[in-house]
Amino acid sequence: MSRLSGVSVSYISEIERGAKEGATKTMIKIASALGVPREEVIKPLSESDVGLGQRIQMFREKKNLSVSDVAKISGIEAGLLQEIENGNIKPDIETLKAIAEALHISTSQLFSTVTMIATRLRTVREQSGLTQAELAEKAGVSPGLIGQLEQGKVQPSLRTIERISEVLGVTPCYFLVPQPSLDSLLH
Repeated sequence: MSRLSGVSVSYISEIERGAKEGATKTMIKIASALGVPREEVIKPLSESDVGLGQRIQMFREKKNLSVSDVAKISGIEAGLLQEIENGNIKPDIETLKAIAEALHISTSQLFSTVTMIATRLRTVREQSGLTQAELAEKAGVSPGLIGQLEQGKVQPSLRTIERISEVLGVTPCYFLVPQPSLDSLLH
């Protein structure tokens, strides 16, 4: 399989074990090596399943822009943008703002609810000076859950959001409502 697809044995093993999700291009190579249609190995993504990097890529491709086009317009390195799109790097908010401006969209459009919660949770937790374990203990949840929330792997219950919000001193709406909606309420 590795020889036919050009994908390393270890990477294929990680995909098979569920330790990694293969990138779309990788899964297309595997489908071709197996002689099956792409749809057999690639599940269709709903908007809520798409990670931040993939959403950036979708917006970029929708506007017929290359990685280098967006990098040049936003003032960031093309390699950094590629790493963000591949999900290897979590960008800071300033980088996200620059990318959103280059794509002529709001930063909130880059986030699914899960991704928005993940990014905001990590930011507020770090600003509060708490570790994941400390936040988990104070909120009465497991450290593993905080880690999964910050990675955008799970959708929290409203009760979990309320507990975390209370510890961090923000309202639950901070995690759930896209910023432009809050701005429109205030003006």
